[in-house]
Amino acid sequence: MNKKLLPAGFEELEAFAERWAKPSFAARYQVRITSTMDEIQTFYQAMISAMDRCAAHFDGFAPTDDLPDASRRLLYLTYAAMNVSPAVELYKQPDVWLGFEAHRVALIDRIGIGG
Repeated sequence: MNKKLLPAGFEELEAFAERWAKPSFAARYQVRITSTMDEIQTFYQAMISAMDRCAAHFDGFAPTDDLPDASRRLLYLTYAAMNVSPAVELYKQPDVWLGFEAHRVALIDRIGIGG
């Protein structure tokens, strides 16, 4: 029996959770550029179809709440959907058209300010 990775009501997204629900932008970007456009589009369509329900799910939490693990993974999936949207909507390919190759760019997830 498989352990459920996402909150109840998001069963149709379970198939994406292990691959796409990464905690950092750099990890999500790596998944994007190593995926085929078919994989990206399948994930993107599933997430767009579920986005209103995702937003409603997070309305139940205060900004300062420590999210349960399943909800945190769902949040990472919503971030991943935002990360792949340029590939689907603009570039029509996993990486940036006429941009730097991903291996040449150091991605930063957090910037320390003031100390």
